Amino acid sequence: MTQLGEMVAVVVGKEELTCPFPHNDRESKLQNKMKNSSSSLKRKLNTESQNGAELHLPHMRKTTTDMDSSDPNDKIMKYNPHHIFPGNASWPETDLLNWIDKSAEKTKVKGDIGYDVNGYRNGIDLPSSNHLRGNWTGRGEQFQNDYAIASIEADGGKRQFHDSHSAYSDFAKEALDKIAAKIKMILMPDRGCGDDKCSAKSNEKYPPPIKILPRIESASGRLARKLHGDPTKWQIPVMTSKFSLIYKLKITQKEAVDKLSPDNFKY
Repeated sequence: MTQLGEMVAVVVGKEELTCPFPHNDRESKLQNKMKNSSSSLKRKLNTESQNGAELHLPHMRKTTTDMDSSDPNDKIMKYNPHHIFPGNASWPETDLLNWIDKSAEKTKVKGDIGYDVNGYRNGIDLPSSNHLRGNWTGRGEQFQNDYAIASIEADGGKRQFHDSHSAYSDFAKEALDKIAAKIKMILMPDRGCGDDKCSAKSNEKYPPPIKILPRIESASGRLARKLHGDPTKWQIPVMTSKFSLIYKLKITQKEAVDKLSPDNFKY
């Protein structure tokens, strides 16, 4: 197995998947919430972003005119609620959506499993440039680097910075795809797991595999653990920003962008 494949397998969990379909005839009335909402995730996390926590960055370097700005906002950091499995970039692209959501374009199921993309189990607060919205893009590279590094350090040097993260979203999508593959393995070579009571056995569309929900949430927790802790153990492509990689490797923005190009990763 490739290193990337092993990383995905760790997130998904290596334990064998038991049949996720109900073994009774009861109709599920659960509903999913798949619309990505930072404000909703913020409320459910009830941590730094929900409480408006601010960190002051008095130790930012003063090496450029930009850094000597008298604007006090340049030395304040606020947190961003990060969706561990992104609702806009990962969920719409994964085959797993067709197995858990009756509204998916190519759905295979006739009901939902009760998954909430904005649930607290799918979130983590990360240092970010949120406080500088409208005054971040176009700032000098030195300022952006110094601000991001100071933000990570003010947070204790244990959580990644949050910004754009295409390679991360692709990795998350791949993990979700692997969960979908495990569901399909249960159904081979015949519909259902072989148990006479398995509800997947004789339906045109499958019943929602409601027992897969804990597996998704466990995977979310394992992926979240890769976003905090010792920075020397942060792994490419599980980076929520190029600035996280800059902090880890002490490289330039161009070098970080090149290393995190989605084209570098083949699953």
